[in-house]
Amino acid sequence: MTVSALKSLVMVCIGKEAQPLGQLTYVKDGAREYSAFAYDNTWLNDPARFEVSRPDADQGAPVPACAQP
Repeated sequence: MTVSALKSLVMVCIGKEAQPLGQLTYVKDGAREYSAFAYDNTWLNDPARFEVSRPDADQGAPVPACAQP
């Protein structure tokens, strides 16, 4: 990552109580853009947790890898 790269972190929460779900990281480094999501350990260790995904994730739909102009 270069010195001029932009990195944004977003904490993702779920429910009325805003339980931590994970962290979304977005990086723009020149012409390159990418993102990553990591589940929070609190969510992973919760016995009541459930799988969170896009509605079409099980249909093989492509996941955008970069921002669209």
